[in-house]
Order: sequence, then structure tokens, then C-alpha cells
Amino acid sequence: MLFCLLLMVNYPSLAQTSDNQKSPLRLGMNYGLGTENGFPFKSKDYDYNLEFYKLQIIQPWKDTRKWSLELNIEPSLYIAEHTLLNEFYVQPRHGPDYLEQRVDLVKAKQIKEYALGVGLLFRHKTFNNVHTYVLGSVGPMVNNRGTERLAKGFAFSDVLALGMFFTVDTITLDLRGSLRHVSNFRLKKPNAGYNSVNLEIGCTYSF
Repeated sequence: MLFCLLLMVNYPSLAQTSDNQKSPLRLGMNYGLGTENGFPFKSKDYDYNLEFYKLQIIQPWKDTRKWSLELNIEPSLYIAEHTLLNEFYVQPRHGPDYLEQRVDLVKAKQIKEYALGVGLLFRHKTFNNVHTYVLGSVGPMVNNRGTERLAKGFAFSDVLALGMFFTVDTITLDLRGSLRHVSNFRLKKPNAGYNSVNLEIGCTYSF
């Protein structure tokens, strides 16, 4: 991120070309943080916090003077921590393993989620170098650990985001807030899933 800021400050004429010579493809990376414990989400049953890293691949599809529709692809790694707050959320099992199960419920569990978000980005060209946008995406995901709310393995990651681009020549800073839902569409049990509200910042380069 610091590298992108230095490029914008020190090299304002970097790779400056006319619009008809410059490819619209943009590549970059985003970093973000998220939590279930924030508006509009707040559950007494569980806590879910995460940080994440995304590769950004953005390709314009339809373009007008004020609006553009773009394909957005995000290979992502989410590193999450899940804690069940309500031990009675899980139906008690009878037998000698029940006490061990109850003790394990209060422990935080770290989960790695590998997701591929594919969506559409609707951009409004608000000012010359400041654009606002709405992004909706959905894609497959694999997690390496199951919890009381979601089974291990295949699931889906759904994202709805509002953001802003700030562009100087070929460098674009990206600031966005988003809502995310993770579930497996009842392919396995359990499937209560997770929700999070997120904030992320990124940088892309136009080729």
C-alpha cells in the first residue's frame, strides 16, 4: 500500500497514455478486517472476526460517459476466528463425551477460508479522478475447519460492497465497506453460517 502511495506522489506522469491506447484491465491487491460484532450484525450466539487478503482483477464490460459496468474477480484468503458464545446453541449430546464437548465450545477456533469471488461492479464517475461504486459478488469457498455453525469443506462466500476509487494516472486507491455472508446452501450440516461487516483498502494498477 505504501508503494502505491509513493507512486502517486512521486511519479504523477507514470505510463501516461491516451484513453484509446491504454488497456482498461486493472490488477491489484486489497487488505481488510471484518467482524460479526458490528452494525447491522450482532449475535449473542457467536463471535466471528477476520482479516483477509484479496487479489483484484477488474475488467470493464460496458462503459458510458458517467457509468460503467465491470467484471470483478477476487481470489481471496480469509483468516477468521470463531467462538461460540451460547453453549446451548448446540443440542446437548448424552454420554461420556458431553462434558468434553461443553468445555471445547468456549474455545476460539481459527479458520482459513479460500474463496473466489466473481461479481459485477457498477461504477459512477463522480469526479474526474474520484469514482463511487457498488459491488455484488458470489463465489465458491473452501474452509479448513468446521465449527458448530458451519461444516468443514465446500461453501459459498457472498459479498455486497460500497466503495470509492481515487485515481492518478495508472494507479488507483480503493476504499470500501462491505457485508459478507458465508454458508453452504444446505449441502452439509451444520449450515447456520457466518456474517461480517468489513472495511478494506487496496491498490490497483491499470495496464
